[in-house]
Parts: sequence; C-alpha cells; structure tokens
Amino acid sequence: VLHYKRFFSNPVVGIFRDKVLSSPPGDRSLFPVFTAYRGDIELPDIYTNMDYFGGIQIEGPNLYGVAVNGHTAMVTIMRNDTVFGKMTSEKFRILNDNTISAQAAVVFYFENDSIYHPGLRVKYTNEDQQLVLYNEKEGSNSIPFFDSYHQLDIYVQALFWKLNEENILFKRIRMVNEKNLAYFVSSNYYSDRDFYQLQGIDDLHPLYVIQNFINTYQVSEIQLGVLAGYMKLSPEQVSAMLIGLSNKGFLVYNTETQIAIVKDRLNYFLNAKAGVTDYDVLSLVSDVTTKPNASFNIHNLGLSVYGVPQVSISDSQEVYIYPYDKSIQFFKNRNFNFDGHVHMGLLDFYTRNSTFVYDSFMLRMNYIDSLAFMVKSQDSRSRNDSLIHVNNVITDLNGSIYIDDPNNKSGMKNFPLFPTFVSNDESYVFFNRKSIQDSTLHADHFYYRVDPFVFDSIRTFSTDGLAFEGTLVSSGIFPDISQPLVVMSDYSLGFEHHTPETGYPVYDAKGTFTRDISLSNEGFIGQGSLKFLTSSSTSDRYIFYPDSLVAIGQSFVVEKSPLEYDFPFVQGDTVDIRWMVDTNVMFVDNLDKPFIMYSNSLLIGNLELNPGYMHGDGAFYFDQSELVSNTLQFNYNRLSADSADFYLKNRENDTLVFYANQYHAKINFDEQTGWFNHLYDNSFVKFPFNKYISTLDEVEWRMEEDMLLLKSNLSKDYKGLDTLNNMEVIDYKLVG
Repeated sequence: VLHYKRFFSNPVVGIFRDKVLSSPPGDRSLFPVFTAYRGDIELPDIYTNMDYFGGIQIEGPNLYGVAVNGHTAMVTIMRNDTVFGKMTSEKFRILNDNTISAQAAVVFYFENDSIYHPGLRVKYTNEDQQLVLYNEKEGSNSIPFFDSYHQLDIYVQALFWKLNEENILFKRIRMVNEKNLAYFVSSNYYSDRDFYQLQGIDDLHPLYVIQNFINTYQVSEIQLGVLAGYMKLSPEQVSAMLIGLSNKGFLVYNTETQIAIVKDRLNYFLNAKAGVTDYDVLSLVSDVTTKPNASFNIHNLGLSVYGVPQVSISDSQEVYIYPYDKSIQFFKNRNFNFDGHVHMGLLDFYTRNSTFVYDSFMLRMNYIDSLAFMVKSQDSRSRNDSLIHVNNVITDLNGSIYIDDPNNKSGMKNFPLFPTFVSNDESYVFFNRKSIQDSTLHADHFYYRVDPFVFDSIRTFSTDGLAFEGTLVSSGIFPDISQPLVVMSDYSLGFEHHTPETGYPVYDAKGTFTRDISLSNEGFIGQGSLKFLTSSSTSDRYIFYPDSLVAIGQSFVVEKSPLEYDFPFVQGDTVDIRWMVDTNVMFVDNLDKPFIMYSNSLLIGNLELNPGYMHGDGAFYFDQSELVSNTLQFNYNRLSADSADFYLKNRENDTLVFYANQYHAKINFDEQTGWFNHLYDNSFVKFPFNKYISTLDEVEWRMEEDMLLLKSNLSKDYKGLDTLNNMEVIDYKLVG
C-alpha cells in the first residue's frame, strides 16, 4: 500500500519490489519500485493546467505515469476549464518541476478539429510553463503533424508552447545561424514523385499491396502476421513497412498489438494516381534562420508560416504566389491570407489583403496595387518568347482569380475558360511619370478610369486586340472621353481618338479642338486644329498640359473682329504657340515668315492674345514704315505702342527720311494717320536725309499726303550736326 499525500488522499494498492544495494540510494536509484494495480488513477493539477490519468509507478525517488492493463498513461492540458490537449504514452516521468516522455502521441483540440502527432518526445518545464514536443528526425522524412483544421501535414522538428501564451511555435530545436527547413503539405496533395518515392526499390508498391490484401480478405484491420504471410516476408520487414506508412498518414499501426487500420488517405492516394479522383499540388517550404517556421494562434486559429518564398497553387495553370514578407497565414481548410505578387501567365498582380479560397479554388484579391502584363513584340510576333512588358500598369483594382474548376484542382481535365480574372470595380491608369510631360499629368486629376473587365483563358491568353473599356478624365482639358485603352506602339497603354466634326471644347470651353487626340507614354497629344477667341491654328503636335498648351503650328489665323474682341486680321505660318490656360493668354511667335496683319502689314516678333487685348512685341512694317516696340497693342483698325521707335522711308529710293525714338505711337489705318507723342527727356525725332534732330512734342503723319506735321511747345530746337544753311535743312512745313 502506497501513501503519497502530495497526490493521493487515500492509500494506493499495488506491487512493491526492492533490492539490496551496496551503496545509499540517490536521485537515480531504481529501487524500491512500486507499481499500482489500477490504470485509471487521476492526479489533478500535477502542474499548472495539467492533469494526469493512468497507472502509477515509483522507482526510487521518482514518480512515473505508466500504461497498465492496456490503458496508456495520459496527461491532459486544460485551457479555460476545457480539455485543449492530450499526451498519451507508455511512460511519463513526473518530477516536481518538469515531465519527460521518450515517446508520446499528442493531440490538440479546437472547434471540431485537431493537430495530431503519433510519436514525439515530450519535455515540459513547469517554471516557465513551456511544453516542447520534438522529433528525433528532421525534414520531409520525419513524421508530420496532422492538422485537420487547416488540412495540412506539417513536417517540422519541434513544437514549442508556453501554456500561458496564445501562440504555439513550430521550429527546429537548435536555430543558431542554421538553416531551418519545414514543409507544409495539403492533405489532398499528390505527386507522382512522392508516389514512387514510397515504393523505393521494392518490386511492388506498398500501397497496392495493402489495397490488394484488404480486397482479398475483406477485412478492415490488418494483422502483422497475416500480412507477412501474404507478402512472403519476415514480420520485421513488414512491420518496418507499416511503420513507414503510418508515419505518412496512410494507416494507424499499433506496434504493441501489431494491428494496422487503413485510413482513407491510402485509397485517396491510389485513386489520385489512377486519375479517378481530383487532388491538389499545394505544398510549400519554409526556410528561416532566426524566426520560427510557423506560429499557431490558438485564439483566432490562424497558422502563420514564415520564410515562404513561393506558393505553387496550380502547376497546370501556372499560378504562383510570391509573398512580400515571405509569410502567409492559413485558416480553416487551407484558406490563407497574404500580401504579395501573383504571377499568372502573362499577368502579374501586386496585391494586399488577399485570400486564397481552397474550396472555390480562387484568389480573392481585395486590394490590387497594380496589374502589369506582357505582350508580344510588335516586330516579331511569330516568336513565342519575344515578350515585352507594357510600360503602364492598371492600379487600384479589386477582383478575383478563378484558377480552375473547383473539382479540377489537379488540372487533369481541360477547362478552356480557366484561369479567369474578374475585375469587380473601376480601376485606374495614371500618366504621371517624370518621362511623360515632366510629371504634369497629376494622378489626382488626370487618369483613365477602367470599367470592370474580365480576362478568361489566361493560360492561352493573347494580348493581340486587347482593349479596356473606360473613360479618360483629363483635368479639365477635354470633357471626359470614352475610348477603349489599348497597347500603343511604344508599348504603353493609351488610345487614339477622333473628335466629332464640331470638335471638343478644350480647357473648360475656352477653346475648341478638332480632329485627332492620342494618349500614350509619349504624352497627351493632338493633331488637328485649335480655335481660341477668333484665332484658329493647325498643328500635327499639340501637347496638352493641365495648365497650358504648346505646339508648333503650321498655320495661324486671327479673323478680324470689330465688335467682340476688337482684333485685326492676322496670318502666320510656322509659329510657336504657348497657351497659358490659367490666365487665358496665348503667346504666338513667328519662327520663319513674318505675320501678315491687317491687309498688307507685317510683324516680325510675337503676339499675345487674351479676350481683352492683342499685344505684340517686335518690328511692325506697313507702307514705307517700321514700328519697333515691345508694347504693341493691336486693334481692329488701329494700333498703338506706349514706347516705340518709328522709321519712315522714301517711297522712291527707300532711304530713311524720318526716325522717332521712344515716342508714344498711335496708328489708325481707316483714317490713314499716325501720331507720335514725346515721352521722355531723351526722346527725339530725326531727319537723316536732312541731318536734323529735334525733341518735338508731337508728330502727325498723314499717310495719303506723304506729309509729317511737326508740333512743339519747346523753345529750343537742335539743328544739324554739321554747318548747314536753312535751305538745305528745312524742306518740310513746320507748325508750332
């Protein structure tokens, strides 16, 4: 009878054995030994949140939980007053501060599922409440954790869990600057490589042997001896085979009873090989150095896997995921969340907050930062490998990729419409690169809004004839333009659009543009004609900016307007046009020939048009005269200049007869008169032919009479520089 007040309130009946020793007993003494008869002894709270159920054995000073009469020893892990996990073994060593087992089956429960492993070493330290479960073997040849909630087989060396924390860690035991590999494989995974790897060098595949045995004997349990006789092999050889199949999850094998029970996975694997059932290829590798391979949160049941460079969803459909931070988070039934790059055929998606939905076999991408794609080279379309990236991306999408028919995850059958991408909402293309009009086409106001669209048959997808329906919003340059977006000759997304015959209002109806509009990475460009006020111009390259327009015009004409704008007639060839939209001022410079103005006058220089005026800067030629000023103002039938130099030549011999320096000038073409008013102290008039200089207040020019009337309120005239008589100097009528 055993009295052990720490655990038992009543005596325990059992067998006592002792041995005479030559030395005093110590911590490692094996005697005396007490073994309880009963195998259903309960020891509550052997550690924090841990209970024990099973047999009891004391060896020397040490307490063990042991299997008795076919009942295994079991440690139960409690959480929130419910059973969260169980560890069963032939023997547990139960010390004051820790427990150890050489081999234990372990299971953790959550919802209606579990994480199970048939054989792990157990080490628990009560001080920090840390449970360590580990495999002696490592890698894909070890026995996996079978996770029915996430439907994964987890090939990892060890599980670490501090019972007072919410995260269970999967990792290698020693991780100091070493590669730490783990494998996460779908429960429905199949590959021919794995199938034949199971066979090894055997003549017959062990799965076929087991299936044939069950069908022959019509049994659900396999006895080792009977199977050994059937296979004509030794029990030891067959037992090793059964242990190997048990480790892979094809059956459950009890080495004590030598009985194996076949699991559904065996028939599933054989049916997948025969092509009569569907399967998947979902298998990923975790490769880390300092982090754990995975972390299981027992609160939200998310399994975060780290060090994952790539996830292959479908080999046949070429769908691959490259997580940004090399991590994904599994939830129930292989659904997982990720942020990353999804490659599918010619398409590349860059996504955040995306989910792989296993049952529907789809990717739900809630936010796609951008969609990039490739097209065939336009100069070598016959070459399959001649692919070029399109220079724009489609941004701000959300949508879904339907990878294949949900019942064809293996890709054994051909469904031509898959994979399919469905864009659910509007998305955008922007043209705000530095190389495109110096980043002036700001994304806030200038963008192409793409309508929801569908790409199907992506595996055989051709970008020839590809077009996106949608609308261009052009920052007020034009009204919204609905024109499909296509791949342009510079491999950018854009379009060519022809306006109606009446043209489009441009810059909030400040003008009208007619003919062709093109958009690409070369810019937002027009070819046609532009009307502004009473002016019209033509150009093969108008460049539209949100706040301005520039062009080299082949022609430029201003129709005379006596009433609305008070403009004269202007005609120009090969001109530089700059229209500043905010101030509504158009600058026009002649590049080759002078402007023709009024009827037969010329301007070499530039014009400035605004609804309130037409200004000029340059040399204005009319009749036998030249007017040079940077303050020219042109009106319907007259012009003026605040400060000008005026030159008048003889009609017969083209010699200069009159020159006014820095005078206010006014010319009236209807009245055929001109006035020149003295402005500054240094203003003067000069008669080169007569060698006469004066600071007259005013000069009136009567064009039809070829007469200059000189007027002055000054008391002093300056005569010629040389000594001349009056008859030689004065040849004009002077008044004043």
